Amino acid sequence: MPGFLNIWMLLGGLLVTIPIAIHLLNRARFRTESWGAMMFLRKATLIRSQRIRAEQILLMLLRCLFFILLALAFARPFFSAGTGSSEDPTTHVLVVDHSYSMQQGDGEDEAFEQARKTALAIVDEMGAADNMLIILAGIRPEPLFPNMSFDKKFLREKIRGMRPGTADTADMAKAMSHVYWRLEQSSLPRHRVYILTDGQRHGWRAADSGRWQKLLDYRRLLKIAPLTYLLQNAPANTMRNAAVLNVYPASPIVDTFRTTHFFVEIASYGTKRESVHVQFHVDGTLYAERDVTCNPGVSVIQFDHTFSRLGVRPDPTTNGRRTSRTSSHHVSVTIDDDDLVADNSFALALEVKHSIPVLVVEGHEPRDIWDADAGLLSLALDSSAKPGTAGLFDVTRKNLYEVEDADVDDLENYKTIVLANVPSFSHDFQFALEQFVERGGGLLVALGDRIDADAYNRTSADGRGLIPARLSKIRSAEDQPWSPTFAAGAARSILDLFDVNRTKILNEIYVAKFWETHAARDARVVARFGESPFLVCRGYGQGRVALWTTAANTTWSNFPLTQDYLPLLQNLAVYLSASIKPPINLAQGDALVYAFPPAPASSTGPTGLTLGEIELWEHCTLTSPDGRQHEVKGSFVGGQWVAEWLDTAQAGVYTVAVHEKVPRKHYAVALRPGEGDLVSLTTDDRKLLLSTVITGIVDSKRALDAAIARETGATELWRVLVVLAILLLCTELYLGWRFSG
Repeated sequence: MPGFLNIWMLLGGLLVTIPIAIHLLNRARFRTESWGAMMFLRKATLIRSQRIRAEQILLMLLRCLFFILLALAFARPFFSAGTGSSEDPTTHVLVVDHSYSMQQGDGEDEAFEQARKTALAIVDEMGAADNMLIILAGIRPEPLFPNMSFDKKFLREKIRGMRPGTADTADMAKAMSHVYWRLEQSSLPRHRVYILTDGQRHGWRAADSGRWQKLLDYRRLLKIAPLTYLLQNAPANTMRNAAVLNVYPASPIVDTFRTTHFFVEIASYGTKRESVHVQFHVDGTLYAERDVTCNPGVSVIQFDHTFSRLGVRPDPTTNGRRTSRTSSHHVSVTIDDDDLVADNSFALALEVKHSIPVLVVEGHEPRDIWDADAGLLSLALDSSAKPGTAGLFDVTRKNLYEVEDADVDDLENYKTIVLANVPSFSHDFQFALEQFVERGGGLLVALGDRIDADAYNRTSADGRGLIPARLSKIRSAEDQPWSPTFAAGAARSILDLFDVNRTKILNEIYVAKFWETHAARDARVVARFGESPFLVCRGYGQGRVALWTTAANTTWSNFPLTQDYLPLLQNLAVYLSASIKPPINLAQGDALVYAFPPAPASSTGPTGLTLGEIELWEHCTLTSPDGRQHEVKGSFVGGQWVAEWLDTAQAGVYTVAVHEKVPRKHYAVALRPGEGDLVSLTTDDRKLLLSTVITGIVDSKRALDAAIARETGATELWRVLVVLAILLLCTELYLGWRFSG
């Protein structure tokens, strides 16, 4: 296929106008003058002038052709023809699989080490005029250096410095698209791409054939179609792998009042039952270990741990009445080493709660405590397992008129706000509530007989507003009171006090009245009275909202008098208070954001730092999973010092330290289990790749050399054109000399 590398240089062909203009000007310089003897020489002069004119036209054509050949040479025409290894300069692109499955194998047999050895051999065979670019193919393609390099020493240093990747799955289609974009910038006449991979099919996504067809269309648009070879550097032996997929607590909140049940998911990718030794660490200390027999597939085991309140400093904001409301911890689970060690551990960062601040807003002030919605709610939340000891919830009770003028900053000290039979609220308070929940707070709305349905429906905004359901009317029991029913699976991740996998009817609860509501499309109806919702939950921004359609007092039901009232209410408050901002458990590549507590108006802050110490804080120290320390600068944003760290490709625990008076905070980056199941490309996958963008698939460097020896490449013609132009110029000079003699 012919073409031009610098097609715009064809404009140089306009230089042919120079010899034409010179020829015309030379003709204009002569005049014909008649004189007496002219009649005797006319015949001879006519023959002579015709010969001179022919000579001048020939010289002009030679000069025009010289400029045309020169313009064509600068435009660098090429065509694809011939076989065998070409001596034309070549752009080499190495695409190195950077997913963590490349760590399979040991020593020289490791897939990544085989790829490194192959890459060094390709560099050694580069020609003097060749150049190279190396791209690491992970979740997103990352060039190892910005521009193509001719320096073999530099390339060898970069290859020797490569480290195995931790990306969950290499996106090879995205990497190839990046390769084509970079090759458009190459001016060399020959392009060759090498994909060095262990051949795991996860990164190729061959099922998405349309994506590869689009990539083929892109390849056809290139001036020089690159020849692409896939070299599969798989270990010689069959690999065995097990992985820790996940670690998560049973409850959405981990606190110091209850024993936390941690569930561990372990995947065994073999075909036989295997014994796995599992270790459970808390803050880097081994707390439990056991041998587990895992069947093929995913097994779930449980570890229990109770976090201690010892060593936690008093909270200055409560005059020492309570300890600090949270402390940062991390747990990790590891298993024995196997053929792929990258996925043998999993870390989880935790904010352990020592108290959860809750604001209960009373809609009215009844005389009898049993008619007081806020009173019963506060009493239930403030209860603890042991009489005389503080409970998990730090409850503040206020009347509506005390908070109607509050803004979002006034509400920031609470994790959950409870509206107890609040008739309506001002636009300012509504806006403050919306901002509070959007930023990660929780809101529980308990209805009652004083509710203004129109006021609540105005906040629903056609199902997209704060309240997760539209209120219709109050329904009363005619024959028999209702009992709420929790459908199987409906309460998952919200309530852990009973088996949420089975339908649960609370037969001891009798409800005589409730508000008939219509839940929003994106809301979850956790419990019902027949077809009518009893409890509706929905996410709103980064926070959560729950709507209780009956009253929290004893006027509409016996619910507050039953044994389910307290655990249901406390579990619901835990669920609503569970969001953590900024997040502390991240995926690879997510930004790690540390927000330092805002400076208060008083002389000391909630951390015990003076205002002077807070103002002096300009950076924090971040320790990455490999033990290296990094200084991260902060900036003052929205009343807080915020520091951000973007390099979270390495899975594990990151620790941020600010000041000796401020407790360290832990973050965890999880390794996604995309390539733990070591499955190679299938025959159908290979056929698809060979029919689109792959020239050949080989399994050794020797096979790669043989494939290159058979390839067809692009040949440039500029050298031939330059030689012809020089010969043409010499011919013109010689003929000009002869014609002038």
